[in-house]
Amino acid sequence: MRNYNDKYKYIVCDIDDTLVYGFWTDLMRITWDIFRNNRLSDFLMEMQTKFNLYKYNPFLKYILDNFNGKIIVLTARKACPATTNLIGKIIDPDQPIDIVSLATDNPEIDKINYIIDNLTDGEVCVFDDNHKVLAECNFMDIDAFDARYFLDKKIG
Repeated sequence: MRNYNDKYKYIVCDIDDTLVYGFWTDLMRITWDIFRNNRLSDFLMEMQTKFNLYKYNPFLKYILDNFNGKIIVLTARKACPATTNLIGKIIDPDQPIDIVSLATDNPEIDKINYIIDNLTDGEVCVFDDNHKVLAECNFMDIDAFDARYFLDKKIG
């Protein structure tokens, strides 16, 4: 397995459909697309965290738990204490983590801008599910991986 400590200073990781996935994450995306309501979004994020309504990506968790550099959880979600609590349930609490909530409908633009504006002093590795973010990272010569390939899938 690749040793991310040898090459990267930063790992940038998305939340929805990358670090966490499942029915509730799909429900959150659908309700946002239909209603665009911050109260409903906050409620769903709180319920997701409180009742553990998610699956996490075990391979990505392993990578993050064993990384010695800085982890930046970069999400299109709006800032919410439930998101911080969710990340705290998944990733080792001793890890240095920054949670950056962009509150955006254009993650493919805003995530790249964040990386370019804030992470220029070292090598960056990005884990995301958005194909536009991944393509833009590759175009900018930033290592980017689709973490959905790490998820357990039903066979047959």
